Amino acid sequence: MQAVRERSLSMTQPLLEAALERGYTVRSPHDPAQRGGHVTIDPGDSERVHAELIARGFVVDHRPGVGIRVSPHFYNSLDEALACLDAMAEVLAGR
Repeated sequence: MQAVRERSLSMTQPLLEAALERGYTVRSPHDPAQRGGHVTIDPGDSERVHAELIARGFVVDHRPGVGIRVSPHFYNSLDEALACLDAMAEVLAGR
């Protein structure tokens, strides 16, 4: 279980930090000890962004009034998780 948790943190912590750097609201606990295996990000206009992420092949979950839940798993790479943030930015920029 320790290895699973370490792998989860190696994905969620950089994802959380990158989301904050982009100016997105992160609704998940910032303290890793208080966070599970996902990060809930509100980039703004989350319902529209979520729909476009799904159309682009991302597997994410929308929580109305909260944001988009990104849950990287053992089979994902960090690059894939961060690509989700790139796609959010593209959608918000109208691309």
